[in-house]
Amino acid sequence: MPTYVFDDVFGDQRPGSNSPPPAYNPPSVGQWDNPPRGTCSGCTMNTNIKIPVDASQVMNGTWHTVTVNPGEPITNVTITFTGTSVTAFCLLPPNLDSEFITSQMNMTFELDGKAVGTYQRVAGPTATTWTYNQNVFSTSGLQNTAHTFVISPQGQDGDPSQFPVNPYLFDSSFLPFDYITYEAVVAAAATATAAAAANVLLSVFGYPRSDNYTSTYVSQRADTYKNWN
Repeated sequence: MPTYVFDDVFGDQRPGSNSPPPAYNPPSVGQWDNPPRGTCSGCTMNTNIKIPVDASQVMNGTWHTVTVNPGEPITNVTITFTGTSVTAFCLLPPNLDSEFITSQMNMTFELDGKAVGTYQRVAGPTATTWTYNQNVFSTSGLQNTAHTFVISPQGQDGDPSQFPVNPYLFDSSFLPFDYITYEAVVAAAATATAAAAANVLLSVFGYPRSDNYTSTYVSQRADTYKNWN
């Protein structure tokens, strides 16, 4: 089963996909840092960060970042895809060691309106580099239909000891979102698989290969095979 990338900026990379691009909520300017590289001219990620992100290590060189503080509006990224599994990938920040920036990550995940998981992380003092392509959530065994996947950073449940300079940040949550991947049963692949199976059956029963009558041959020979047994 093929696996496809759903990028934070470029959206679904599956050829012929009609899925909409990721929706970043709230859409108002100032909550999510501006794409394509998750930084904006006036935000702390750009002016105070000591360890920059290596864009060559990020999917398509793009990512989205947001920091959610207590009392701020509900913030999330929503992705609609058609497939049988989904895996979310983020960047993991180093210990940014700043009174203005939190390295803490506290996220919840929803799939088709139901809570399906959480992810929490606080960068320790020895975390000195960014981690790329980090799997933060994965599930499989879904029906091959349209699904809605939501990642929400939560401004709560922090550890104030991690932020002695500015304890306010212990309730904050940072999300550096990169992309998701998903598996899907594609019509063309299913047709090719069925045709291959038909050709095998035709060969077994000694019938010449004929694409125009493959389905008829398969049906007739399958019935004959059942009668023999």
